[in-house]
Amino acid sequence: MLRRSCSSFLGSIALCAALAAFAAPALAQTCITGPESSCKPAELCAPEGYAAYYWAPPEGGVQTTRCITASVEGLYSVRFGSSPETLGEPCFFKFHIDCGPGPCEIKGPKEVCPGQKAQLCGPEGEYTYAWSGPNDFTATTRCITVGPGVYHLIATLGETKLECDHTVTTKTEGCTFNCPRTVGFWGQQCAQKGGGSTKFSVAQMNQITACVDNKSSFFSWGSSSFTKFCQAISTNDMNQRVQAKRQYAGFLANLCTDEANLITNNGEEILLDPSTPVTCGGSSTTIGALIAATDAKLAQLEGMNINLQSVKDQYAAIITCMDDINNGRNIGPVCGQTQILAGAAGASREEMSASSPGLLEMARPFPNPTTGLMHMDFLVQGSGSMVKIAVYDLSGRKVRDLVSGLHSAGTYRTEWNTRDASGARVRSGVYFIRGTIGSQVSTRQVIVN
Repeated sequence: MLRRSCSSFLGSIALCAALAAFAAPALAQTCITGPESSCKPAELCAPEGYAAYYWAPPEGGVQTTRCITASVEGLYSVRFGSSPETLGEPCFFKFHIDCGPGPCEIKGPKEVCPGQKAQLCGPEGEYTYAWSGPNDFTATTRCITVGPGVYHLIATLGETKLECDHTVTTKTEGCTFNCPRTVGFWGQQCAQKGGGSTKFSVAQMNQITACVDNKSSFFSWGSSSFTKFCQAISTNDMNQRVQAKRQYAGFLANLCTDEANLITNNGEEILLDPSTPVTCGGSSTTIGALIAATDAKLAQLEGMNINLQSVKDQYAAIITCMDDINNGRNIGPVCGQTQILAGAAGASREEMSASSPGLLEMARPFPNPTTGLMHMDFLVQGSGSMVKIAVYDLSGRKVRDLVSGLHSAGTYRTEWNTRDASGARVRSGVYFIRGTIGSQVSTRQVIVN
């Protein structure tokens, strides 16, 4: 009837189009069929019988078929008509992706190399998270960073409660480690004393120090390489220039021991992988590339006034870089050697003087992080003195004394069972081991899990 009156009464094509467009919206508001929500892509269809379709999906673009596949959430619209020129008003359809609560899954590695951590993450969503693990570990974040152990997660969203477990084990193969020694260790090799501190013979040290001399363009020792090396390692007349050379010589000795395939007389490895990435002085480089750079910098600074602040700052950067590497800091996984004697901090960190009553050098605590018994070696040099070592918490409160008494020169070991002075186990967290000898203070950090 509409077509007949349109044709016979007015004969106006424009009016026919206007009337058709006026009638289209009522149909268009209910025209799209398909599921309002789905876990998978769903088919949405406009009414049959039209020649032209114009879809505008939420991800953008245009589709011109009667039916399309909705694969993303959002508002879909379609216009249709007998031709592209006579499309009606759009109708809309909101599509929602809803898969419901999925299985409880913890994402993260199942094994880590010794000394490394694993990041574990619960399912995404607006859940509340309750983690538990070994040694009373708890957390309420979606992701946690932890060591080996079995971790349990409860994720709650409304009435939905998901529970799952994840086990992290220690990887035994395929791990690359660096096993450096500090300048304190190399000083003991120069001393060649008894009591277990000497790990290399004079012949082996001659081999190592000759390699150091050959590897560095800055050092020029010739046939006296062992003697010159020991002079560089000595703590006499300490200043930043001397300390920078001292740390650099120890760094090269760690590299050379590995290249010479030498091991200590108690079967321990010493090595530095030249390809290890490091950041020194704010620049990213590798351990191997540091040799040429440090040689050039030491040669540049050698003739400069040590009292100039700019010179001090450059030496301080070398000291910090080499001291970190020699102590196994910021070089990735390191072996769990308990005999690594931590080198004294450079003059940029604390003043050192040959006139002090003694020198205390503390090794890295091992294992670190620890879940129970931790042990730490320390070296007393010089004439010996009163040594005090204690554990402190983050607030600076003393937790427990470990060492207090007169110690002659030598190497010692102390232990901490992660308990306070009353015998109660301490809470998980970060603690500091503070050692003093005379006015000198040394600090090491330990994490209790």
